[in-house]
Amino acid sequence: MLLFPGRIAQVFYDFGENPEKELQVHKLMSHVWDLDGILWFRVKWTMGDLTWEHAANVDELAALDDYLMLHGVANVEELPRIPIEVPNMESRKDTKRRKRCTQK
Repeated sequence: MLLFPGRIAQVFYDFGENPEKELQVHKLMSHVWDLDGILWFRVKWTMGDLTWEHAANVDELAALDDYLMLHGVANVEELPRIPIEVPNMESRKDTKRRKRCTQK
């Protein structure tokens, strides 16, 4: 469904940001190794956003050098293998149920 046939939506929704602008990384916050052994970094961007990025996306950043130095390692393969924690859904349900009961 087209709201503005024959028109470019960006003309009507100009948020003042250049869509071609490259964002800069402020720093790497943390890392995890997924179940397939792939390394992911939690990236804090200069605009304040936080995203998970594949190691290949941050490979040539100065922020990666800082992160490796902080962890006292020379390359990403030496970073601690921090597994992804999957929350226990049953304990979450119990917590919510307890909160509802105590709020009466």
